[in-house]
Amino acid sequence: MTSDSPAPKGFFDGDVFSQILNNEDLEDCEKYNRVLEAYVSWCTNTTPRPRKKDIREACKTITSFFCNLLYPESDSARQLAACERQCYNVGRDIDALNEVIAEANVQLEEATKYPTKEMQCAAMLAVYSQLPAREETMNRIEEMRIVLENLKSKTEILCNKLHEEQKHKP
Repeated sequence: MTSDSPAPKGFFDGDVFSQILNNEDLEDCEKYNRVLEAYVSWCTNTTPRPRKKDIREACKTITSFFCNLLYPESDSARQLAACERQCYNVGRDIDALNEVIAEANVQLEEATKYPTKEMQCAAMLAVYSQLPAREETMNRIEEMRIVLENLKSKTEILCNKLHEEQKHKP
């Protein structure tokens, strides 16, 4: 995206979220469903497309808000919201890694424009010297994959536990 491109509209920039929350004719669960529908619509229909970071930030905010609204006394809901925050943080780390790689690719492309092979090689070496080692990067990616797998399992367990808690409520 160039600097003169308009910034993507954030999910909370409009008044859709507050209109849904303030609709007293809707139960909290229905509000949650409507917000999720609006969120999906925002993700897919907004021009220019929302950034991944903004998509995850909106998802994290929605999840935390509704966990607190729908299940204020539930420890499982709090743990679920904590899982969501951890997923968000891992996703942010992955995005940061992708940005480093994308920037390196741009610099490598620029290096090919130097007039001599020697200058091109020197510029490429300078780019590579700034990147984290391949092994270090691969280890970090593997760590993130394991964390996400663990969070996925934990999230499934907590969702089931939350469902059971709600079934046994009077």
